[in-house]
Amino acid sequence: MKKRPLIRSMAIILAGILILVMNDRAWCSGEPVGHWVFEESNQAGKEILNDSGEDPLSVEGKIRFRTDRDRSAMIVDGEKHDARVHFSEGTRILPTEAITVESWIAIEKTVEWGGILSAAKDQKGWLLGFRQSNFSFLIAAENEGKSELSSTRAPDSLDWGRWYHVVGTYDGNSQKLFVNGELEDSKAVSGPIVYADQPDLQFGTYVEGSNVFKARLWFHEAMIFDYALSPEDVKKRYEAKKSIAPREIHVKVGPYLERIDRDTILARWETESPSPTVLLYGQEIPVKNRVEDLALKTEHEIEIDGIENQEMYGYRIEFTDSNGTTQSTRLHELDSTFDFAPVETHIHEGVFSEGDDAERFRQAAEEIIREAGFDRGFCVILGVGEGRLAYEIAKRSHLKVICVDPDSERVQAARKRLDESGLYGVRVTVRHIEGDSLPFAPYLANIVASENFLRNEEIPYSPEDIEKILQPDGGTAFLQNNWATHPVIKEVTDPIGSPDKTKTHWTVVKRKPLKGAGAWTHQYGDAGNTSNSQDQLVADPLEVLWYGEPGPRPMTDRGTRSPAPLSVNGRLFVQGDRRLFGLDSYNGTILWEREIPDLRRANVPRDCSNKMARGDNLFVAVRDRLWKIDGQSGRLLNTFPVQSPDGDIKYDWGYIADGGEFLIGSSVRHGGLYIGADGEWYDKPNEESNKVTSDNLFALDPETGEVEWTYEKGRIINPTIAAGDGTLFFVETRSPDAIEFRSSRL
Repeated sequence: MKKRPLIRSMAIILAGILILVMNDRAWCSGEPVGHWVFEESNQAGKEILNDSGEDPLSVEGKIRFRTDRDRSAMIVDGEKHDARVHFSEGTRILPTEAITVESWIAIEKTVEWGGILSAAKDQKGWLLGFRQSNFSFLIAAENEGKSELSSTRAPDSLDWGRWYHVVGTYDGNSQKLFVNGELEDSKAVSGPIVYADQPDLQFGTYVEGSNVFKARLWFHEAMIFDYALSPEDVKKRYEAKKSIAPREIHVKVGPYLERIDRDTILARWETESPSPTVLLYGQEIPVKNRVEDLALKTEHEIEIDGIENQEMYGYRIEFTDSNGTTQSTRLHELDSTFDFAPVETHIHEGVFSEGDDAERFRQAAEEIIREAGFDRGFCVILGVGEGRLAYEIAKRSHLKVICVDPDSERVQAARKRLDESGLYGVRVTVRHIEGDSLPFAPYLANIVASENFLRNEEIPYSPEDIEKILQPDGGTAFLQNNWATHPVIKEVTDPIGSPDKTKTHWTVVKRKPLKGAGAWTHQYGDAGNTSNSQDQLVADPLEVLWYGEPGPRPMTDRGTRSPAPLSVNGRLFVQGDRRLFGLDSYNGTILWEREIPDLRRANVPRDCSNKMARGDNLFVAVRDRLWKIDGQSGRLLNTFPVQSPDGDIKYDWGYIADGGEFLIGSSVRHGGLYIGADGEWYDKPNEESNKVTSDNLFALDPETGEVEWTYEKGRIINPTIAAGDGTLFFVETRSPDAIEFRSSRL
């Protein structure tokens, strides 16, 4: 009898425990059926232990961890690792009635179809991952005896290297995708989950038939539940650990890379506040090689030496933010296969004597390079002399020098000297050409000069030859005064020097643009989207003027729908896969090349281009700033920040156009731009057809960046924006639902 109160008390306690357990399952879930925490204490040989059962994660490849703040993480690189769970008999990790798949991940490289956690095979099972640059959750459910695959997808592009909390749920009636606690997409789906025979649970890889999609991810934690968490549960779980997913980390400008030579890369970037210059790089991840300059500065420049050809490198920038905290950017990629640096030369001195005229030739070479303004391209020397002028020009520039002369003895002697100098066949060639007709392609030469003239000898070719080979839009010739005034030369050039103003007593002329030549300065020809260059010269017969680099490999696939090349003032501007090229449009010389990790714009027909040419400058939108680049040298002249509307929303630079007196720009909510991945193909009438919209339009002074005006009334549809004759045209929506919609894609 005395035990009854105790029994009653125990019953009450047990009931309370049951209520607590049920409540715990309601808001914070019960125990997961699979739980992998990626830290060294959970490593057992080649396995990561499952805290919730007997299904460990097996990893083929070298297991590597890193720690950022309080977060431990392990890399899964699809090219170097195979990470999967081989299920034991009777496993609970593949529930059929309901499921939650949860992960804390940072993606270093996206692919066409990426798997974070995947139990998919033969169009069955489920996949929590990403499609190109958008998180997605796929699930196959049985409906009326058939397996149907259903997909949910986040509307915004993800950021490489940023930590995310990604969750997919299915409760037997609906399928949901959450990113950082927010519901991104949902669909009504019913029926039990259908699995293929003997699927494995794969981490970081997705296999479908013969296609294997290999991404590169950092995993902090992954869990599977045999029921669906509610949206409130997901939000609470994110809030509880969101400190391990800090805000996006990047420097103010850059980084961007320039190849100096075969072994050396020059990296540049800019920070908001003074910071040491620190870069970590290597072929293994995590990267460990460190180069640094500890002096505090905001504009950073550092060299990476010892680069091996045809290798893949990773690198990070380490910097101090405005709060004094040391931060690290995401891991960027450098593929050293793409070497467009000038050919290395090893010049031997002492080949030419130090006579009375040695200084005169040095001064002449310096004047030619200075007045012409070309450091790369072709210099044609009419009359080789001894080859000394070619030697001095090649020493002081990256120009390719072509010497021509009708005297075979002079040609042989010059070849011998230049060969001894180490320049012949590498940077300088000498050709024996008799007669007054040069067998060169039209407009080949950026520079035309003559050693004969410096020796008071006649130039052995004709003014017509110079007119044929001298490049329009600034090609420079150094001529005797009577040649500079010849009618053939005078008609196509403007003089910029005279005998009494130059040390070498020649007249310097620059060629004018071709009469009737057009330009392609914007995605669709001009700011008015006319798709017309206004070129009056194109007519039969058409012939190839040149062919060569950069070739197809550094380019993005055409299915990406990337920004079009631009052509203006004798230069081509071509956007590759996170690379930007400046080319001479008349002879194909690569004037400069920059690797810019954040340079990517895809699906342009549903958006707008990220670049525009204006005069001698190129303007490129990179993330939240507009870069102003010198078209001839590739030098970064200035950057202008996007003019964000008021509020806490982060914006990127969207539209860019030449508005005549001003630059026209727009602000797109961060994540709204299509970034693309490897193998994407934007040609389907689905969510990839959604239009990118801007929250405003604004005008800037192209020199100072000063804001002239802003316009904010509705959501502006980017592909409809056109400018001409001082007027902007566009389509916008002022629907309250559209204005309040979180994503920029409508």
